[in-house]
Amino acid sequence: MAAPLALKRRFSSTAAARAGVPQVVIPQMYDRHYWAKRVRELGIGIAHASATPTVESLTIALGRALLPGVAASAQGLGARLRSDGTQVGAAELLRRAWI
Repeated sequence: MAAPLALKRRFSSTAAARAGVPQVVIPQMYDRHYWAKRVRELGIGIAHASATPTVESLTIALGRALLPGVAASAQGLGARLRSDGTQVGAAELLRRAWI
């Protein structure tokens, strides 16, 4: 059975993190470099070099992203992320304003 994995150039790192799947981020511009670095720092995926991917470089990146430790980190983070964060934050701000 194939393991789930997110391979991204322009899509949300948050969506993949919520899904609890390892990521390979290929940063090309703007904030993608920041998110590639964060994915690597969190241990939930691989930051591919921003150069044009090759079959060899993608094979290496995919192999690293599918290591058991990376998959476990991604699953662990996915289980901890909330999908209602904005609502909870707004409710907390309102609660503080009324105290």
